[in-house]
Amino acid sequence: MEAGKAGGGLTARGKGKAPGPPPPPPSRDEANGGHRRGWQRSIWPRGRRGRALLVALVVMIAAALYLVFADALAVPAPSAEWQLLAYFLWIIGLNMLVWLMN
Repeated sequence: MEAGKAGGGLTARGKGKAPGPPPPPPSRDEANGGHRRGWQRSIWPRGRRGRALLVALVVMIAAALYLVFADALAVPAPSAEWQLLAYFLWIIGLNMLVWLMN
């Protein structure tokens, strides 16, 4: 037996210490020169949530405009059912808005 092959070093069979894992990829902070900007939250959400938020805002604004300006129209006063429907639409829009923003 030769002296070089009898040691406990790394051989073709994989004996010995395995190499360590590769280093992790650089984070955004390192790519940005180490400057941490903190958690950035977008003002307007994207996707389905953004569309639902837009629908809630449109419903609320339309109902509020109707409630505010219904008496100023040159037509006869709206019935109580229309006033109640506009009020319910405003409440539904407000609930959707609160639900989507949480």
